[in-house]
Amino acid sequence: DRVARKTDVSGASVKYFKLLGVVNSCFLISYFLADTLQSCLPSLLQNYIFVSLYSYCFFPLFYYFNYATIWTMFAINIERYLICVRQIRLSNWTRMVLLIMMYIFGIILNVPNVFVYEPFLIQTSNTTTWTLHETQFSRSQANMDYKFWVHCFLICILPLLI
Repeated sequence: DRVARKTDVSGASVKYFKLLGVVNSCFLISYFLADTLQSCLPSLLQNYIFVSLYSYCFFPLFYYFNYATIWTMFAINIERYLICVRQIRLSNWTRMVLLIMMYIFGIILNVPNVFVYEPFLIQTSNTTTWTLHETQFSRSQANMDYKFWVHCFLICILPLLI
């Protein structure tokens, strides 16, 4: 690793920043798939395959990688704090287990995003088109609570408070 050789940084820092690069790249790709693509090509919102992928894949992945980006930065900062202030170094095994647990926890936290949209068929006398339709869950109080307590507070604000 060229960066590790040119600077006198620990291997853990280099690994964290490579991981952050991968996570941020996935976040940008998911943003492109979830928002930019449908804005540039509105006709995609009438295609069943795109609408299905958006509902069950692109939209939930966007929120997952949002979580992953924030909490990967949090993990980097916590480890830097432990090393600099507390003089505690995590082993590679401990770091890997904590990161895997963090990402699995993120998957579990983001399951409700799979149930926000669904493909919806609109039939007229001449045409059949598909569109995105908000589910019953997306309009419920449970989803509003989830968006506030989990997405806003736990995922976005809590790392800033700690």
